[in-house]
Amino acid sequence: MGNSNWPLTTLRQWCLIHKCRNVVSKVSLHDQEQVKKEFWEIFDTAALGLAPGQLLVDAVQRRVGDFAAKREKTYPAAANSLLAD
Repeated sequence: MGNSNWPLTTLRQWCLIHKCRNVVSKVSLHDQEQVKKEFWEIFDTAALGLAPGQLLVDAVQRRVGDFAAKREKTYPAAANSLLAD
């Protein structure tokens, strides 16, 4: 039968498409295309020239923070959604 210890913790993992849909759903229709563009720019890391690893993770986290800071006044739910997971 199943492992009675599972799950010891609950982790949420979002694919970026679902995360984008969740964030964009919290902004007005007028701004959705721009917010979607900004969302994908967070994860477009080719120009950073960093190999996979902690430095790349840190760079993306800074971008997430920048997005949230930019959008928190107009769309706090969208910013919080991005920061939540």
